[in-house]
Amino acid sequence: MICENCGKEVNGPYCPNCGHPTEIYSNIKMEYDPDNDFIDNKNKYKLVEPKNEEIKKTVIRRGDMIRQAEVESAPKEKETVEEEKIQPKQKVQQSKEPVIQQENINEQNNSDGFFSSDIKSVFTGGAFGLFFVRFLVGFVSLITLGIAFPFMLCFYYKWIASKTVINGRQMYFDGNGVQLLGKYVLWMFLTIITVGIYSFFLVIKMKKWIVSHTHYVGEEDLQESKSKFTGGTFRLFFVRLGAVLLTIVTLTFGAYWARCALERWKVKHTVIDGYKQTFDGKGMQLMGKCAVWVILTVITVGIYSFWFASSYKKWLVSHTVGVNKECSESQENK
Repeated sequence: MICENCGKEVNGPYCPNCGHPTEIYSNIKMEYDPDNDFIDNKNKYKLVEPKNEEIKKTVIRRGDMIRQAEVESAPKEKETVEEEKIQPKQKVQQSKEPVIQQENINEQNNSDGFFSSDIKSVFTGGAFGLFFVRFLVGFVSLITLGIAFPFMLCFYYKWIASKTVINGRQMYFDGNGVQLLGKYVLWMFLTIITVGIYSFFLVIKMKKWIVSHTHYVGEEDLQESKSKFTGGTFRLFFVRLGAVLLTIVTLTFGAYWARCALERWKVKHTVIDGYKQTFDGKGMQLMGKCAVWVILTVITVGIYSFWFASSYKKWLVSHTVGVNKECSESQENK
């Protein structure tokens, strides 16, 4: 049936587009009701008074709803077609995303831990700062006939630790002269009565004490945080002897490799707050650096010698790498 007013197709007593009554059902009104408000179970239609304005409004309202639904469904059909075209590309991207996410997770896992592999170890002390600290330690110890040496030694290592950062972790030294004084007097007494023999043990004793009071900031108050030096007296003696022999045999050219081997041994046996360290410096690298430093010292008529010691210290620290506990445990198990 066609509405004579607007020309739209209708199947009820009123046109859902304009609300005009149909010609056939001029004496009655009949409406299809999708919401089951006016449906007769037998005929699926309901007869009503033809001039009922409420039903007329309902017919118009539902007609508007049907047209709106048709308008909204049309773009959706286009969107579904476009989505079907884009979907294969999205599937490819989605298949790549888990791989990328997994790579990011792996990178985070590699960087997770106490030390950060993205941050290099650095020594931030300046050339003049290191020079004056060393000069002050030697001068005060000399004028006090060695009595102030334990206090000045602690002052020196406090300064060194405050300027040392291992893979993003600031170091800290908590030893003091009062603690060291008693041990220092005992060690000197044993050295004197043994005619210098105990001096071989004095070096290791001093190294162990210094390391035991060296921590990473934030770890020094933990009960399980114990720093220690695991190297032995005789092992250190033979490592030093080997370094000296290598230097002599190679006419000092092997001194760079000998120095790196000695530093590698010391770092390997140093445990700070339960964390180990490694030294990856090479003799060839050190030789190249020293050659540059010597040339600069000659060109500047000795002025660069103030920077020589700090440059060497910076190089040593830059090649010292902190090892996370998980990595060190796995290496030990292997």
